[in-house]
Amino acid sequence: MLDFVLNIVEQTVEYRGFGLNALTVGAAGALALLLFEAWALIQQARTIWRDRSADILSTYWFGYTACFAAAYVPYGIAIQSGTLVFTCTVWSALHIPILWGIHKFRGYTAKETVTMGAFVLMVPVMIWLPWIDLAYLVFSVGMVYAFATQTWELWKEEKTGSLEIKLLAVYIVSTTFWTIYVFAINALALMILNPVILTITIATVTLWCKYKKRELAAAASNK
Repeated sequence: MLDFVLNIVEQTVEYRGFGLNALTVGAAGALALLLFEAWALIQQARTIWRDRSADILSTYWFGYTACFAAAYVPYGIAIQSGTLVFTCTVWSALHIPILWGIHKFRGYTAKETVTMGAFVLMVPVMIWLPWIDLAYLVFSVGMVYAFATQTWELWKEEKTGSLEIKLLAVYIVSTTFWTIYVFAINALALMILNPVILTITIATVTLWCKYKKRELAAAASNK
């Protein structure tokens, strides 16, 4: 069993390219940041379940992110990236209590239910279709849209609701490290995706801070 695991590790780009370089730094940063991502996702789930509310949270954002992360796994296997396989398995799984909380405390519309079912199809598509890079590029465009839906919800409602700033902050830092990593391994789809996601997340944080400041000022004036 140990020999089998070691053989898999030796096939990864991280093992073959290990050294003081962008690949190793990016992979180490991504693995370290997984701890913070896990913490932030747990905080988001705790906020939902503690407050028994999923106000302004985008089902499309969390649902698409969970399925897209799961689709990272076969993609990571295809490009022999142990970092992608491990981190994205964990990342996807941690979205489950968030999605269940949204379902329990707000519910899914018929459209959201159908759309979520369509999102799940990304995983078998990545496994069975031979055009893995093209499929991943298409899914990357969808990921940009999914992230933008949370920004739209925040801008439309003009309140912070149940959205955790800790999660957004961690996404900014982790996406920065992932950008370094994917440029190091020349993963075209991710090279396109990550800078755009980073920009959208920064815009979302800016809006969150603006509305939170307004909410705190309103609360202070009502005392």
